[in-house]
Amino acid sequence: MLQNEPLIVVKDTAVKSGSPPPAAERSPTKERIFVLDEVLFEVNSARFNEKFIFRLDTLVQLLIVHNSLMAQISGHTDNTGNASYNLKLSYDRAAAVADYLVRNNISRDRISYEGLGSTRPIAENRTEGGRRKNRRVEILLTE
Repeated sequence: MLQNEPLIVVKDTAVKSGSPPPAAERSPTKERIFVLDEVLFEVNSARFNEKFIFRLDTLVQLLIVHNSLMAQISGHTDNTGNASYNLKLSYDRAAAVADYLVRNNISRDRISYEGLGSTRPIAENRTEGGRRKNRRVEILLTE
């Protein structure tokens, strides 16, 4: 089902093949990563920026259409500030996304989530642009 699907882009939200967790942490199934960057949230908060809820609705629709997909949500931050604060913020943001999915009729059994703080950057933290890329929530979708 997902293997031959093209990259799906809805404004600035994308479903793409990505850097999945290490092989020991994943199954050999088909997978895609749905990336939500920091604009989804209020600054230093797990509260949603209402202007960007459409991005979550896109994810909900994807999960409804493909009801065999499982969603593993991971929250990430840049490396500025206190590490324990960043870990909690990343966890709270991942939990907020999971709760949104459940409120929109996606079974809790299909969802897991974790906060990873700044432990898995995708860009350098030396520039604002790099830090912006690191502040994200990723949803690993697997069958």
